[in-house]
Amino acid sequence: MGNKECVPQDTTPDSTTGLSAKDRYWIQKSWAEISPPSEITDNGVEFFIQLFTKFPHMKNYFSKIKDVEVDKLKQSALFRAHAVGVMHYINSYVDCLDDGETLVELVKKLVESHIGRGITLKDFEDLKSMFIPYLYSLLGKKHVTPEIEEAWGKLLGAQNAIFEDRAKALGK
Repeated sequence: MGNKECVPQDTTPDSTTGLSAKDRYWIQKSWAEISPPSEITDNGVEFFIQLFTKFPHMKNYFSKIKDVEVDKLKQSALFRAHAVGVMHYINSYVDCLDDGETLVELVKKLVESHIGRGITLKDFEDLKSMFIPYLYSLLGKKHVTPEIEEAWGKLLGAQNAIFEDRAKALGK
């Protein structure tokens, strides 16, 4: 009998997102490990600390915290609120993985709010580049498999393709 995982084997990409059932499974499984209510705020704060450490210029997009030292950010309720909000937004992505059209609309909404703040596709590409190392920092190498890396890469790649398309449509 055992405790064997039932991983979907369907690798047919969704026509809207490019994600297969197998990709969606790995994203959902890994996200569940880092988003329990008792840890979501701390993990969101850690996400931004890693982002600002690797890409310090990104802190400049946050007028109320841009002058706060990275190691002091954990003490800011405003910063923690933003961090948990971003984690919940990613959670909405994960919740909509099986509904590609809704996922695309969520990404468009995110893109529009970020373009208005001067955030660029390059910034989103930078975020994508640090996301897998972020997962490793939380879950360790044992739990971040090549399948998980590939699945998140596809999701964030789809997000960035939508960003590029939406930015063009908005003339940005």
